[in-house]
Amino acid sequence: MKRIVILALAICLGTPLFAGKVSGLVEEFNKVEEFNKNRKVSEAAKKATLEKNLLSALKYSLHRKYLDYKEYTKDLKADSISYEPQKGTFGVYVKYKTYIVFYSYLMDPEIYLQTPINEVFYIRPDNLDEEPHKEDKQPAQPTSGK
Repeated sequence: MKRIVILALAICLGTPLFAGKVSGLVEEFNKVEEFNKNRKVSEAAKKATLEKNLLSALKYSLHRKYLDYKEYTKDLKADSISYEPQKGTFGVYVKYKTYIVFYSYLMDPEIYLQTPINEVFYIRPDNLDEEPHKEDKQPAQPTSGK
């Protein structure tokens, strides 16, 4: 019994000795990075990654804006949002119910899972498509000194 306890104690104390400075880690990192840069990502995988980024961002945005966020996010799924990437950037316009949001990302959101670095969040007004009402301006009445 003593031997088992001593052996277990030795293993527990010896484990941290393996952590620390090692050589070859930079080369391994560079090899993995090169592999990731050159791998071919299918269109389905790109779409799935983008939608996961957008759903996560929308859920987080609604969570910050509403105390009862679960009520607002219960129908939030990939098929309940519309989105359009901004050409030439890593920005994406997203529409969910009456919310219209622009998210900008640091890297390509179709390839890397990440949170947006910037957000512009609007609630679409119900009367947005109506003609703007011109204010009825009355001409200024001259004041008479009488």
